Amino acid sequence: MYKGKTMNELLDWCSMPDPAICPNSCGHFYKGINRKKLLRRHMVYECGTPSKFECPICTKRFTRKSNMKTHVYSVHRTIITH
Repeated sequence: MYKGKTMNELLDWCSMPDPAICPNSCGHFYKGINRKKLLRRHMVYECGTPSKFECPICTKRFTRKSNMKTHVYSVHRTIITH
């Protein structure tokens, strides 16, 4: 059903209704004015992909860089500069 569509075409189609539902049937949905941006972030970084960001100290993995930075500061009391 989704074969042959680019990411932007798929996002345009999925985000027209409110709430925008993930086309991968994972159960995530997004409401409001930012639904297309949030759905795109979900599809690129979270849905069906392995966690891309790893803590440099304990090797725990995260789907978002901001979550990894928060973890490093709160658990290891270190600040990451890059």
